[in-house]
Amino acid sequence: MAIAKRYLGIPYVYAGATPKGGFDCSGLTQYVYAQLGISLTHYSGAQFHEGYRILKSQLRPGDLVFFYGKKEPEHEGMYIGNGQFIHAPHTGDVVKISPMAGHYSEVYSGAVRPYGLGPAIVFPIVGKAQYANTFNSTPKGLLPGNDIIAAKKSLVVAAENGTVKFSTKSKEAGCMLYLYGASSRTFEYLHLNNDLTNKDDNTGQCVAGTAYAPGLKNGQKVKAGQVIGYVGDSGIANGTQPHVHFEVHKSGPVNPYPYLNKSQRLLFAVLPGSDFTITVDGDVVSSTATTLTFAASTIHAWPGGLVFRNVNRNLTVNVASDADIQLAAPDLAGTGMVKTTLASAEAGQGVSIRTTPGPVSLDALLGKKNALQASEVILSAMP
Repeated sequence: MAIAKRYLGIPYVYAGATPKGGFDCSGLTQYVYAQLGISLTHYSGAQFHEGYRILKSQLRPGDLVFFYGKKEPEHEGMYIGNGQFIHAPHTGDVVKISPMAGHYSEVYSGAVRPYGLGPAIVFPIVGKAQYANTFNSTPKGLLPGNDIIAAKKSLVVAAENGTVKFSTKSKEAGCMLYLYGASSRTFEYLHLNNDLTNKDDNTGQCVAGTAYAPGLKNGQKVKAGQVIGYVGDSGIANGTQPHVHFEVHKSGPVNPYPYLNKSQRLLFAVLPGSDFTITVDGDVVSSTATTLTFAASTIHAWPGGLVFRNVNRNLTVNVASDADIQLAAPDLAGTGMVKTTLASAEAGQGVSIRTTPGPVSLDALLGKKNALQASEVILSAMP
């Protein structure tokens, strides 16, 4: 990996974990993966359990390889391909590349692929949210997940394609949902909403429309990015900041933090229904003959009539050849609208667009380039 190769030649230092202070073997891998948003423990024996076990025949660049010990290996490095790995060997040596053949083949313990290198998930909440690396951070070390803090009744969405299962019997978890993902990972969403008002009334049940998305059924298959519930404070979270306790399981609990750091954030969401459409307000950044790029500020989405404010993201949409493009300015007929073209759009000019109705796709929900097409464009009059 290119990042790891930057540190070739840096001296081995026991317990070292920075380029300036030197590296030991686990300090090197920890430092490299931290730059990828993946948190690893500064200890080879622990890193051996912080990923999926990989057969030697399945190694690919970036996998961690371990040596000297089957349960808690004493040495590790990072596979870079062609039967080689990069590592910080021992006192008196430097970070270097070595072959896995010969001596290292004889003391080879196994390999793991850090959990954060699995398929990227969709961030579990739409809109503003905060989280920290709180995995196993309690005095007893029994917090197998991360708390994601967001406004009460914020939309909760499926992290990937899968099947949902409701859980309503736990006094601790409150309204809870399992998502059995297509990647063989299981995602758990705890403390979903149980309030019928915006106050902490606890008068709602763990049912669709309150804790879970309207119309969602136990055992239903869902798509990544589909609305499945609402942020709350049910169970032992009652009275705390509204949040979702989010867990990832793959043969036991794994730290969700790397997944959250690498996740894809939705631009908007829609409730179940037929074709969707959105209107978006913002300011022009640039345009071509067939596309418009603008800084989106507010989105209204249907079905559901959901509103997303303070979006603060640049969005590029295709503009249909027969799109209705108008300038909000007085005309001879007194309608206040004048036909125009994209060529007239200027940077900083206010704009409002409506998309062509179409089937929901993850690319559209993410706001990816070319995933949305505008059928109407209204440009504001410049001062």
